[in-house]
Amino acid sequence: MLTATYAQVAIVAEHNKVRSVLQDLQQCIQNCMRTAAGAGYATLKSTFFKLKEFHDSFRWRKIERHLLPSLRRFNPEAATLIDELESISDRACELLHTADLQLEQANHGAGRVADDVCESMGMVCHHIQLRLDREEQELMPLAQRLLSVEDWFGIAARFLSEEPVGGLKRPAFGAPWLPATSGRERSALV
Repeated sequence: MLTATYAQVAIVAEHNKVRSVLQDLQQCIQNCMRTAAGAGYATLKSTFFKLKEFHDSFRWRKIERHLLPSLRRFNPEAATLIDELESISDRACELLHTADLQLEQANHGAGRVADDVCESMGMVCHHIQLRLDREEQELMPLAQRLLSVEDWFGIAARFLSEEPVGGLKRPAFGAPWLPATSGRERSALV
C-alpha cells in the first residue's frame, strides 16, 4: 500500500510542478498580449520557445510514460478516456505549430501577427490546462479504482529505477526557464 501511495504522491507532485510552470507561461503570454503592439519579435520568439520546451517536456511526465500504458490495457473506459486526453494534446500540438507559423510571419513584419501568436500560445496553454484538469478529475480516480496494489507497486518501481537516457536526464519542468541550448544539445534532450 505504501508504494501505491508513493506513486500517487509522485504523480500529484509532478502535476503541481507542471501547473506552476504553466501558470508562469500563461503570465508571460499575457504580458506579451498586453504589449503586443510594442512586443518585438525577440520577445515573442523567447516566449514561444519557452512554451515549446514546456510542451516538449510534457510528454516525459510520469503519468505519460508509466500510468497511461498501465491503464490502457484494462478496459474500454480507460482506453476511451486516454484517447480523449491524447486528442486534447494533439490539438495543443496543432496550435503550437500554428503559433510557430505565425511567429515566422511576425519575423517578416506581417501586421497584427503578434496578437495572433499570443492568442495561439494562450490556446496551447488552455488545452494543456484542460488536459491536466481531466487527468486530476477523471484519470486519477479511474486509476485508483482499476489498478491493483501490485500494479501501483510496478509503477512506483519504474519511477525509482528510471535511468537517465543517453547519460542525460530528461528536462524537468523548470527547463523552459533555463538559458537556451544549441540545437544539437536540445535534440539530445528530446
